[in-house]
Amino acid sequence: MSFAAGILAGKSAIVTGGATGIGAYIVRKLGSLGAQVGIVSRKEENLQRAVAAFKADDSIEVNYGVGDVRDPELISGAIASLAEQQGGLDYLVCNAAGNFICPTEQLSA
Repeated sequence: MSFAAGILAGKSAIVTGGATGIGAYIVRKLGSLGAQVGIVSRKEENLQRAVAAFKADDSIEVNYGVGDVRDPELISGAIASLAEQQGGLDYLVCNAAGNFICPTEQLSA
């Protein structure tokens, strides 16, 4: 499926787990459609490497924040900071995974 060029121009997106794998593909696609994209991941070195690759390979400027989906305060702070940098948030792609070691009934949504 193809989309009109620039269909996401003026929109802001954040992708958790956006530095590698499926998340990185999503970042490339959103950026190619004109969205301003931010990524969140646990390891700053992976984020820096990904941002450089997006710029060099795809001519996409990407913001980043360090966060871990297993730490609600850390991840919400990273997302809030990126949303502020990008002038808002239109799309949040929850791509990151995490191992939550606790009984199922103690998990929150």
